[in-house]
This record gives sequence, C-alpha cells and structure tokens, in this order.
Amino acid sequence: WFYHNEFIVPLFLVCIIDIVFLNIAEVPKKIVERKLEYSKCTFIFVMATLFSSLAKIGLAILGSGAWSLVGSYTIYGLFFMLLAFAMSKYKPRLHFKWHECKRFVQFGYKYCFSNLIETLNKNIHYFVIGKYFDESVLGVYRVGYELAMTPALALLNVVNQSSYAVFAKIKDKKDELSKIFAWNQGNIAIFAAVPIIFILFCSKDIFSLINDGEWMAAVSFIPLALGVAFIKSLLQTFPELYRACGKPDYSLKTDAFECILIGAFFMIALIICKCLGLGDDASLKLLFSAWIALFVPLFFYHRKLAKTLIDTGLRSTFKSISKALVFFGVAFGASLPVWLYQETLPWKPWLHMGIEVVILLACIGCYIKWIQKRPQTLS
Repeated sequence: WFYHNEFIVPLFLVCIIDIVFLNIAEVPKKIVERKLEYSKCTFIFVMATLFSSLAKIGLAILGSGAWSLVGSYTIYGLFFMLLAFAMSKYKPRLHFKWHECKRFVQFGYKYCFSNLIETLNKNIHYFVIGKYFDESVLGVYRVGYELAMTPALALLNVVNQSSYAVFAKIKDKKDELSKIFAWNQGNIAIFAAVPIIFILFCSKDIFSLINDGEWMAAVSFIPLALGVAFIKSLLQTFPELYRACGKPDYSLKTDAFECILIGAFFMIALIICKCLGLGDDASLKLLFSAWIALFVPLFFYHRKLAKTLIDTGLRSTFKSISKALVFFGVAFGASLPVWLYQETLPWKPWLHMGIEVVILLACIGCYIKWIQKRPQTLS
C-alpha cells in the first residue's frame, strides 16, 4: 500500500526469511565470539558473503531481475546460520524452565527490539525517498549512499566483532574501558578515513566505469554522503558498548531516538524541497545535510547515556579522533594537487586512481611509523 505496487509484496515476504535465519544464527555466533575465535567469525562472514555474491551473479545471469537481489539476501542468511552452527558446534535441544531463561529473555527482548529499530533506521530513508521521488532519483541516491557508506561500515562491523568481547571483559573498570573505547574509536576513524579519501577524489572515475557513467549524477553529493559515513561509523560504536556492558536498553533508547530524528529531519527537508521547488540534485544534497544535522542531537544523547560507563567529555572525544583528523588532513593535502590536474593525466581514469592509491599507502605507512601507538592496557 505504501508504494502502490503489488510486485513488491512477494519480494518483501521473502526478505523476511533472511531475518529469521540471522536471528536463529545469533546464539551460535555469540558462542564463537565469546571464545574469542575470531578466525572462525571471519570465516563465517566471508563464506556467507561469497555464497550470496555467487548466487546474486548467477540469478542475474539467468534473468531473475529483482529476485537476484532478494535471493542473495536469503541465501546469505541461510549459509550464515549453517556456518555459525557448524563453527560453534552448538547443538540445541528441547528444554524449558522459566527461572533459567528469565534473565536471558529480559536482556534479549531489548537486544532484539534494538536490532529491529536499527534495521529500520538503516532502510527508512530509502522508503521515504522512494515514496516522494521517482525511481531514477532513488537509484542515484542509493548508489551514491552505498558507495560512500559500505567501505566504512564494513570495516566497522569487523572492528565491532572483536571489540564486543573486550568491552564485556572490562565493563566494570571505567578508566580502562574509557581508554580502550577511545583507542577503538580512533582506529575506526582511521579505517573510515582511508576509503573516504579515495572515494572523495575518485568518485567521478568510479562512476565513469559503472554502466557507462549512468550514475554520474551521484558525484555532486558524494562529499556530503562521505561526511554521513564518517560520523555514522563513529556513532555506531556506542550501541556495541551498551550491549557489551549489559545495557541493551540504552541501545534501544538511542535507536528509537535516531528513528524519530530521521523521520523528523527528513520530513522537514522534504517540506523545504517542496516549498522552494528544488530540483532533484539540490533535494538530495539537502537530505544528506539533514543526515548530518540529526547526528548532533544523537551524539549528545549518546554522550548522556554513556557517561556512566566511560569518560564522555568533549575533550576526550576529540582526542580519540585527533590522529585520524591529522591523517585526513595530510592525505587530503597530498591528494588535492593530483585531483586538480587529473584532466592532464593520460590513461584516465586508471592512472589517476592508481596515483591516489599510492598516495594513500604512503600516508598510511607514515601514520603507522610515526603516529599510531597502542594503549598500555593492550600491550
């Protein structure tokens, strides 16, 4: 009823199966994480992604259309579940006593609802834009958003998988936890900055290679999308902290607050677009600006909740990402001249992208040698 398109209904129903598989896999996955067997965690994620990618390509070649995307998501969930059970060697059996599972239910329902709202937060903007703009605008928005967001959040997921167990182990030691959390955020900022710098300077080259430049319209708002990716990757470390410290209700509160902010800020942006009669490009830029604006109250809400767990002072927050900002400034300054004179380079776009990669690798090497240090608590 939302899109007035009956074709979407079966696609949506099949997508729900993926959620079932992933929720069933949650227990064996956590068993593997608790044992700190991160090689197995990596194997589960990589192999599930590989199988789903092969399925997506195969279904697309067979002419399945939208079903190739939906089918790949379902296959990812299925293989993730099977691999999680295989790697954990977890064999569930029928057994129930309320007094034994009461505390798990009290913790789990908050965790479950938090994940549900988090999933809604990740997709609600697609629904809104798909409703109020035509399919071509939604396509441009999605391609630009995912190009900016996917590398940073993929790296964040890897870091969060390992940080959860560490946070849980020292959750009662506020000073030590504060140092580890700050160190963790600094690393995430660096991990996010590397692909962000590359995409910032090479987005035009990347889009020129995809479908004969069909998505070139996304280049104009890529800087704003990258800003969203950087801030979002930092804020996403807080929910993992809450869950590790036994505070899933904090995660539930922040996810609900973010959902409200997305709805409110996007509706305001859409009203402004309509009143001013803005074109598609200007409207998308305004929507990304709304993304960045809503992160301000969200950050202060995280800061308010997390102060009982870690040091959340503005000074400590800035200090945790200061090295990443230095890295970003140096890499930006080194890449800018090449970007300004890219039209004079031969073998475009390959030579330009190659030079940017070399510059980034040099900056990473300098950072590792002269700036990066491990906290004493991890030594």
